[in-house]
Amino acid sequence: MKFKKAVAKGALLALTVLLMGGALFLFTYPWKKEPHYIIYIPKIVDNANEFWATLLAGANMAAKEYGANLSVMAGDSETDYRRQNELIEKAIDMKPDAIAVSPISYSENTQVLKKVKDAGIPLVYIDSVTDENVASAVISTDNVQMGRQLGEYMKNHLPAEPHIALMGHVEGSSTAIEREQGIRQGLGDFEDAVEEVLFCESSFQKAYTLTKDLLKQHPQINVISGMNEYSSTGVAQAVRDMGLSDRVAVFGIDSSTDQIEKLEEGVCRCIVIQNPFNMGYLGIEEAIRLADGETSQKLISVDSHLITKNNMYSEEKQKLLFPFIGKQATQDIVFE
Repeated sequence: MKFKKAVAKGALLALTVLLMGGALFLFTYPWKKEPHYIIYIPKIVDNANEFWATLLAGANMAAKEYGANLSVMAGDSETDYRRQNELIEKAIDMKPDAIAVSPISYSENTQVLKKVKDAGIPLVYIDSVTDENVASAVISTDNVQMGRQLGEYMKNHLPAEPHIALMGHVEGSSTAIEREQGIRQGLGDFEDAVEEVLFCESSFQKAYTLTKDLLKQHPQINVISGMNEYSSTGVAQAVRDMGLSDRVAVFGIDSSTDQIEKLEEGVCRCIVIQNPFNMGYLGIEEAIRLADGETSQKLISVDSHLITKNNMYSEEKQKLLFPFIGKQATQDIVFE
């Protein structure tokens, strides 16, 4: 009898140890969690536009490093906020762990983006914002400061009697509104010299045509500033093709191979550049952090830099102008 009791006690003790060990194993074993599913809706996917291509490369790099699955959805035009709203609705229905958006319109995307928040899905703005504070985090260049930086440089390099035109990209977008505001602030007392504000709908060809028409109809214009890659490139190309590089001072925002060439040639006096790779990386990184339930930093500002022909060859500026992005940078992004 004593032997049976001892065996029973031993078995009970072994079972207890086994159960405790199993519980400890369950709580401490590094189970591999399911990868987060993130949807990003930029304004457009355009491989010919170096800003968006570089931003997507940064977004993809973050997704790969954090082991997340990234899907990208976009319309065919930077002006089509209605299509972007449809894609936001579609993204909500797909129930991702987080959604990142580059809103096309400062006002027309707001109500649909509120639905993301109402659905309990973390929302991150990348590059641009809306007129209401809807997102959990914003990763963007300080567009007012970038415009002010450009305006101050313009002010110090104006002709004796300046007649200024601004070539915006998309009327009603937060980036266009804020950059124009900053340029005007930077111009200071010369703000009254701004005679024309045009919008090219983020089309190189339209910026080119508008610039040529402007200079024919208003030959007194002697300063033109673009406000993104499409507008700046179109303006500079038109001025060069018209043989007016010595008379019309061109300034711009963003960097592309073509813009850099125009800077080297002296067609463009300066460009203020962003860091789209960092913007894309930090945007998706923040989306993943929010999906993990972490607290957001809310606003992450990405630096901008003024580049001129005199400083463009420095090692620091060369790294900014020619960031190394491998050929595989975006090839495994899922485009919906």
